Amino acid sequence: MRRTTLLLLAAAAFHPVTAAQPAMAGQLSAAWSLDGRWRGVATDEKTGVIRALGGDRIAEIDVEGRIRHESQLPKMTEERLLRLGTFPRVTLVTFTTWGLTGVVARGVRGERLWSYNVPDGVDDVWVSDVDGDKTDEVVVGYNGRGGVHVLDGNGRLRWKYTGIGNVWKVAAGDVLGLGTPQVVTTSALGHIHIFNGADGTGRQDIASPPLYASVVRVRKVRPEDEAATIFAAGSNNGTGASTAMAFSGSGIRKWRRDFGGKVYTAAVAPSRPWLALGTREGEVHVIDAVRGEVIGIVSAQGYAEVGWAVDPPLLLVATGEALNAFRVGMD
Repeated sequence: MRRTTLLLLAAAAFHPVTAAQPAMAGQLSAAWSLDGRWRGVATDEKTGVIRALGGDRIAEIDVEGRIRHESQLPKMTEERLLRLGTFPRVTLVTFTTWGLTGVVARGVRGERLWSYNVPDGVDDVWVSDVDGDKTDEVVVGYNGRGGVHVLDGNGRLRWKYTGIGNVWKVAAGDVLGLGTPQVVTTSALGHIHIFNGADGTGRQDIASPPLYASVVRVRKVRPEDEAATIFAAGSNNGTGASTAMAFSGSGIRKWRRDFGGKVYTAAVAPSRPWLALGTREGEVHVIDAVRGEVIGIVSAQGYAEVGWAVDPPLLLVATGEALNAFRVGMD
């Protein structure tokens, strides 16, 4: 079914902004929609600025869906997905799943800064300060036998671990409550793996039947939490459906949620305890990250990437045809 749109804003300084009208259930409502081939989206949590990557352009977007600045990338660029880092200046880290160009770092105007590549294709990238030095590192999960690599802000290898393969997703945070971050990954084993962020040592595994974990994200969801929570999702072995779970760093299960569809992407809101899960069937599920209860579902989003705006907190969905924003009707 084609998405219909209603023009909300058209000014000489901005691109047209339209309101999406997909099927929604629960406490979700459309905020705005920006047409374009947007595939990657990330928000600067300090400034609230939204960055989006689509086709051969990078845009700076405000929380009302207006493009404040746009830069062109080289034609036929392969980069599709986007993360943000501070090295110490704000940097866009771009990549394509299974792409041939590896990881590319760009300035906010699109200028190429550095790249990093190995023969195995990239599965996922996360950007976070994993060694506690107040500047970010880049965590890369590789397909095949490439394992997990951690790079500094200049694209130089800090450490790598190749004892696991098909590292589908990567994340980082202090899940052990030690006051220092850890790198957290999935792999072909279907387990969750935890590494010392500074040097990759001390691998710990969480096996969680019936979940075959292919997606992982990490965040401290409440100010009073001593450690970050691990959010994992993947196939429910033997059923063909999906399962999402929340764990402590020691592997204690906090909640479990089963649902239809195959989860392939996830994002945790920076300013609310909300988890977004995108499925290959085009649904995005928003879940209470503390209790595991479904807040709402939006459908007809295609094979999308999800993210969050900070203030006001908005669910962001980059579909390849539009960047859609949704309000969550609870605080």
